[in-house]
Amino acid sequence: MTGPEPVVIANEFAAVRVSVVQHGRRLELVDLESGASVTLDPLDLHSFCHADEDAQCAWLRTDVYRGGAG
Repeated sequence: MTGPEPVVIANEFAAVRVSVVQHGRRLELVDLESGASVTLDPLDLHSFCHADEDAQCAWLRTDVYRGGAG
């Protein structure tokens, strides 16, 4: 059994390929520029959905994006 086809989500700042992997139990995100990737399980996604806006921003903002211009 294969999962749905990967989808590329992109804008002028980034392009990411999103795939369902491990028999539908994880979401894989791959940055198309660097090749960096992460897999998220349902609990990761559930926790992100229920986090407040500050926690979501802290989780997403890293490196040069944390705290504005670096």
